[in-house]
Amino acid sequence: MRNTGNVNNTITFSTTEGILDKESVTLAPGETSTVTLKVKPPQEEGAENITVVLNDGITLRKIDMKLISTNCYAAEITVQPSAQYACPHTSAVYAVTVKNTGKLNDSFTLDYGVGRETLTLDAGESKTVNITIPIDFEESGVYIVQMSLTSENGIQKSEKATLNVRPMSECYSVLVMDGNATVKTGEATGNAVYIKNTGKVAQTFNLTLKGPEWAYIKPTTASIEPGENETVYVYISPLYATEPGEYTVTVKAASQYASGSYDIKVTVPSTGQQQPAEEENKTAEETQPEQNESVSEENISTGQTGTNISLDVTIGENESEGAPITGMASESESQPTNPRTIAIAVISLIIIAILAIRFILLFKK
Repeated sequence: MRNTGNVNNTITFSTTEGILDKESVTLAPGETSTVTLKVKPPQEEGAENITVVLNDGITLRKIDMKLISTNCYAAEITVQPSAQYACPHTSAVYAVTVKNTGKLNDSFTLDYGVGRETLTLDAGESKTVNITIPIDFEESGVYIVQMSLTSENGIQKSEKATLNVRPMSECYSVLVMDGNATVKTGEATGNAVYIKNTGKVAQTFNLTLKGPEWAYIKPTTASIEPGENETVYVYISPLYATEPGEYTVTVKAASQYASGSYDIKVTVPSTGQQQPAEEENKTAEETQPEQNESVSEENISTGQTGTNISLDVTIGENESEGAPITGMASESESQPTNPRTIAIAVISLIIIAILAIRFILLFKK
């Protein structure tokens, strides 16, 4: 304002809205002054009329103004997926997008219960953050995940997502499959055992055996994806002193939250029992002119994962002593060494060596 008169003039001010920084001012002729009016923005968009009154005691003047307000701060929040299934002892991931739909930049805080994220966005800018919700409980059911968004300029938004937690039995399970076996003493066989992860979560299983000491499993651990299976092997080799009969070898697969087992029935036949029809026999026999002198190698058969070998060696009666000789030749002081006996003994030792080498190769597999 300006004093356009010829004398000093004191002017007072009043307003219908807001606050003036000066209540009055005295001006000399030709002098000017500025008065500032501060008005708090309205909560809603629209127009508001404001009147400022100037009074110098002689003249009363009104100044009408209109305040038009617009919302400069706004935001949107979206969550994907809006619903999902998950298993206990895992986690659920949601993609949360925040967009600044206002006309000015703003700082936002996203709170999702187990954590929070801070975002600063320019007008029209958007950002997506992946939030992880840990499922550290085992109770199945439907749960609500609440997302809350606030800003420094008073914005408050919220969004919900659904989390369906599956039962433990549906998420963690295992199936162990195999077949039975008939194994002779002194022989060995490898049984394929199938471990299938029938759950919905990848699992690592520890594999153990319960049964006779002449059975073992390899490997002893298996990491399996959902719906997949792994083949492991149970090696069975009854000792020569094993009593004939039925034996049980229990294979167990156990992870942190699931376990399963399978019983393999192992039959150890008596020595007089006929060999299985599927065994292939290879016999090496040398016939001599003398009665009952023979060397035979029998029963070279192939099992599931290796070669099974058993050996029977029989040498005819010693004519001078009347007793059978088995496995090696012996020298008598009262009778010179028979060349044929020496040859038979050498052949027997060679066959025994072959047998030992094949047994060693079998167990190294």
